[in-house]
Amino acid sequence: MVDSELPEDSEDTGGPRRKTFSPPAEDAAFTGALPVMGDFDDFGAPVEPLVPAVLMPSPALAPPVRTSLSDEEILSKFSGDAAGNTDEMMNELEAQVALREKEEEAFTVWADLTRATRGEFAEAIIARERILFGGGPPEPADVTEDDDDLGEAHDAAAPIPADGGDSPEGEAPEGEAPGHDGAEPDDAPERDALPVDDDPWPLNHGEGEPQVEALRTRAAREEPLEYYVPLLDHTGLEPTADNHRVLSTAGLFWSWWATLTPIVGIVAGAFLVSRGLGLVETVVSLGAAALLSGGLVAASAYAGARTGLSTLHTAQMTFGRHGNVVPSVLIVVIRIALVGLLVVGAEALATRIVSGAGWWPFEVWILRVVMTVVIAGIVLTLALLGGRVLRVGLYVSAGVQVPAIIGFVLLTAPTLSFAGVTGWSSPGLPVVALGSLALSVLLVLLGHTGGDLARYHRGGGSARGAVGTLTGLVAVIPTLVFVSYVAVVALGSPRSALTLVTDPVGTLAADMPPWYPAPLLIGLVLPLVGLASLALFSGGLASLSAGLRISRPLATTIFAVVSLAAVAAVIALEQPVAGYVPSLLYVAGVVLAAWGASFALDVALGAKRLDDVASGALPAWRVAPLAGIILGIGAGLGMITSSVSWLGWLGYLLPLLEMAGFGDLSSGQLGVLVALVVSGLVSAIAALGLRAQTARVAHG
Repeated sequence: MVDSELPEDSEDTGGPRRKTFSPPAEDAAFTGALPVMGDFDDFGAPVEPLVPAVLMPSPALAPPVRTSLSDEEILSKFSGDAAGNTDEMMNELEAQVALREKEEEAFTVWADLTRATRGEFAEAIIARERILFGGGPPEPADVTEDDDDLGEAHDAAAPIPADGGDSPEGEAPEGEAPGHDGAEPDDAPERDALPVDDDPWPLNHGEGEPQVEALRTRAAREEPLEYYVPLLDHTGLEPTADNHRVLSTAGLFWSWWATLTPIVGIVAGAFLVSRGLGLVETVVSLGAAALLSGGLVAASAYAGARTGLSTLHTAQMTFGRHGNVVPSVLIVVIRIALVGLLVVGAEALATRIVSGAGWWPFEVWILRVVMTVVIAGIVLTLALLGGRVLRVGLYVSAGVQVPAIIGFVLLTAPTLSFAGVTGWSSPGLPVVALGSLALSVLLVLLGHTGGDLARYHRGGGSARGAVGTLTGLVAVIPTLVFVSYVAVVALGSPRSALTLVTDPVGTLAADMPPWYPAPLLIGLVLPLVGLASLALFSGGLASLSAGLRISRPLATTIFAVVSLAAVAAVIALEQPVAGYVPSLLYVAGVVLAAWGASFALDVALGAKRLDDVASGALPAWRVAPLAGIILGIGAGLGMITSSVSWLGWLGYLLPLLEMAGFGDLSSGQLGVLVALVVSGLVSAIAALGLRAQTARVAHG
């Protein structure tokens, strides 16, 4: 055994071995250098110093692990039998994209920490973990600059054969490239596992530094991504996603309660009485208007809850994919005028309250500009964000309305008088005219907003019908009751009826304490702001249905700019807007009555076709409903009159009817009802015909 370890040129003399090491003398001076150990073996032969093998350090921190699905897995999942509807697939895709973004952020943070703690080996570690993170096969780290040194270290560390025999196992002969024995890479011996540093923060501890215990905090509950509702609602023409359908039935109730604006009810009730109507005529005309408008709102709310789409987009079922653009453009124009009118009304109220209380020491026009900017900013913010932000604004509006209405009742209750309010004292045509005006007001304010709110309701199945019924009732019944009460107040004091129309703030503030401006600003102006924000939000959706192919927030912004430009023009030109309002309401009422009758009857008679709206299986044009709405608008505009000079062309059918023996019908303003009947009749015939045709096809 000993002889086999001797060098080749050694000779065994058989005598005692030569001693090669001499200890230094005791009195020898220290030279300042320590002997280098390992230069000679036990027999005095020189040997190469052992070089420690260079090991690849492991990452100090455990790298993040990807849990999101790969592109192939997503395609397989969506194309398989387990794939759900489009809504579910879009939600799943959004969740996967968000999860990937979070994983990439985690990997970036881990890579930065690795670069700070692993020095020159960091990039190799990051490159290897990037492959594993991306789903690639696990491969050893590639450290190109250390390959040569690593090979020399292995060669130097290998034992030298004593007899010049075979090289160590696994080493290729000199002059030949290293190779393998034909085994596959999977069969090759694996490299030794790299040592794992138990301390994930090796640079975090200094000598002598006290150890600090981590803070103990309560674990936060992770909210699933599918329940996350963003602050900015981007929902436009697409069906409402499940995570956005969070509106409860109580929330829907208070959202529609916000449409009861006290100032509108006060002016409406006093206006009806000032035109000669008694309590019975007021209740009858308002009741008929509430019944018709409530039916339209209920139908649109039912359609929105069932399809998850806005009202005007659902109307593609009635008019066709391309044909729906025609009424949508008309409604967009009406909405622009409505938003401008509400902003101007809120500004006028706020200016009157502040200036009347003596709170503003400067010019009134400066106050008007300031109030317009503030009110328009609030309206635009609520409508632009939409979703839960808009709903919170509506809840606040509904909350301030309750004390405002209670305060009005307490203020006017001592003056109530029911003497002579139970008889019918007005001719028929004026009652019809004022009922048509009330119907026009309700259609303009609420006509096509039913589905715009109901699409966010989280109920399904039988709850959809309840949503429609609740929406229709809450939208009109509180308004009917409050306006009827105002009519009783106005009948008890005819002078108050006139002043409530011309100067409601001055009339209400006459008997109020000095601090009255604050409750009036809150109770009268804020509800108008909430209603204007809902109208602007609905107008943005209407713009998309009219043909704009942009995002909902951008459409809302463009709609707001146009509306505010109209407001600025009215303020700058000082036009008497109040004198135009009744005539414009009749014109808008004709258009919305024709559209609403076609849509509501089509939903009632063909509810099963609502499911085709989301899938897009609809005709481009539906000629019969379009013809009905055109005929209804044409007949309706020919049956109304106006005292405004540039609207003098209205009522072109009245002379023909008078020549035919129907008498003078101009005082009845029958155009709104005529448009509703004509359009609804044509649409009902078309819906019944399509229903019968579908039944014949189904039964062979």
